[in-house]
Amino acid sequence: MINGVKGIILDMDGTITLPVIDFQKMRNALEIYESGDILEIIKNMPEEKQQHVSKVIEHYEQYAIDNMTLQTGFLEFYGYCCEYDIKLALITRNRIRNVNALLNKFDLHFDHIVTRDFDFVKPAPEPALHVLSLWKFSPDECFFVGDYIHDISCGRNAGMKTCFMKNDGYEDFSNESDFSIANFFELLNIIE
Repeated sequence: MINGVKGIILDMDGTITLPVIDFQKMRNALEIYESGDILEIIKNMPEEKQQHVSKVIEHYEQYAIDNMTLQTGFLEFYGYCCEYDIKLALITRNRIRNVNALLNKFDLHFDHIVTRDFDFVKPAPEPALHVLSLWKFSPDECFFVGDYIHDISCGRNAGMKTCFMKNDGYEDFSNESDFSIANFFELLNIIE
């Protein structure tokens, strides 16, 4: 395969698509003022409170679905991967409903999809290790591309090379990853 890359695992929001969710605004709406992982904090809430926050999250996720736009160069990158038989997987903390909206809107297909319904979520390495085991690829044959530290940690802890997707106005984790890009044309330059 080109430069030994056989598989690429991608995050969804802010990576495949442009970021549209204001997470600080969502945290305020959820009344989550402490720092930490939102999913972990919600998991430890009383059940009645979990039902309320689920509805708030649904509102924000629907907004993301309604305003979904692909990152610059994604379709060209996707076409390249299809042409050269580079496997693609999607690992997201979204629900499958949001993933299906992406697939249907842009007519995309991924070899494997892991959502927040999996036993582990990013930043744990298990979602990436799961995909690698399905592909029967070694970590050094794959990239993990994402726009947040959870993505970089997941890929790195699975032994993969990582690539950070920079988005204007969002926190920059370039120094935590092996590569950094601002669009998918730049990723094509790396894997070619």
